[in-house]
Amino acid sequence: MDPQLAPWIGLAALTDEIGSVRLWNLIQHCGSPAAAFAASHAQLAAVGIAPDTASLVLERRAHLDIPHLTAAMLREEIVLIPRTDPRYPPLLAHIPDPPLCLFVRGTVAALGTQQIALVGTRSCTDYGLAATRLLTAPLARAGLTITSGLALGIDGAAHRVCLEAGGRTIAVLGTGVDDAAIYPAAHRGLAREILRSGGALVSEYVPGTAGRKMHFPARNRIVAGLTIATIVVECPRDSGALITARFALDFGREVFAVPGPITAEQSAGPLAMLKSGATPITRAADVVEALHLDQLFDPAPTPQHHLTGIAAHIVNALSHLPSHIDDIGAAVHLPAHELASHLTSLELDGVVRDVGGSRYVKT
Repeated sequence: MDPQLAPWIGLAALTDEIGSVRLWNLIQHCGSPAAAFAASHAQLAAVGIAPDTASLVLERRAHLDIPHLTAAMLREEIVLIPRTDPRYPPLLAHIPDPPLCLFVRGTVAALGTQQIALVGTRSCTDYGLAATRLLTAPLARAGLTITSGLALGIDGAAHRVCLEAGGRTIAVLGTGVDDAAIYPAAHRGLAREILRSGGALVSEYVPGTAGRKMHFPARNRIVAGLTIATIVVECPRDSGALITARFALDFGREVFAVPGPITAEQSAGPLAMLKSGATPITRAADVVEALHLDQLFDPAPTPQHHLTGIAAHIVNALSHLPSHIDDIGAAVHLPAHELASHLTSLELDGVVRDVGGSRYVKT
């Protein structure tokens, strides 16, 4: 690793104490990253850092093990992209408080692609998951990169659907991007799939950084800053997904919201965003038209499966919301063993999908 990157790593390790704006101001004041990392108490005070905080920074700096952090980056193939690097995403560079550095694991070039953020609640409903699938798959197949926060619920579903569609996805973390730090731990396997598929894991935090409450709103600004638009699928009013959407609005990016039942708590967030000026969407084409990205979509129609007989009857009994196999059987008047055989065949053809719990959806 280039030894000139060591001061950048050291400064990035002080993000929690100083913040990205003051870190950048400190570099400007001191003249270089190396000088900024060696800044005195007086130099820290000169850029508006309070005396107590400056003392904390000096103590924290004295205990930083830069060689250890560098070794971790080399071991896990983490690439450091400082704000001055030409690979730093231009859209992100233009937000009010861009990260001082990005720690990237995976395909760095993915950061330079057109990205759409798709976010939502951890406590999602079947409706939210169905909406995520209907929106994500066509956008991914069109070549847009799907960016989200690797959280449980809608975020994880967006990453997975994108991968299933053969697309590229970026996960922005509120922790380090090294294996041990990835949060939630349940999505470490998903993170590896993202890397294998040509996507990337991104963070402003050094390896080994655990998640703290303040990291996740900071993470959300990066999600909004990397992307040309944000889609809010489903979330309550106090969800972090709304923080991402509000950042996107503040950055002058397009915000889309999926309407939902007015009686559902998980629809409160998107409905609130619609009142704040978000654009309602019910299909991927709405996003494409609003962003004038029509050229990305193949005008050739998607091949259709010409189903007849009982197969057509089964598919007609399904929707994009999960149906239990018992309810399907009652609708099509088939015994369980025969229905299961037909569903397996339809799933192999890509017409239906088993979503778990003996429930199926039409794809």
